[in-house]
Amino acid sequence: NEAIDQILGYLTWRDAYGVVLIFSHNKGFSGVLEAVPTAIKELASRRGEIMSADEHHWIARHSLPSDEQQTVEIHYLAFNIYA
Repeated sequence: NEAIDQILGYLTWRDAYGVVLIFSHNKGFSGVLEAVPTAIKELASRRGEIMSADEHHWIARHSLPSDEQQTVEIHYLAFNIYA
């Protein structure tokens, strides 16, 4: 929630999209990939459906805190950095 709140606070009506990068340094990256769409669905600012562009890339529209009628596309990208 903190990451999405932060990026939505920076974006304005002139912005078309934003990106949230998710880095996992834990074992079991498959579990992370399963949890991300569920976490996105629970965000209060989300509008509409979540699209899956790839197994580690999701796209969702969110309303801006400054104007709830205005939406922006947020891309979520997950990376496994477990070593």
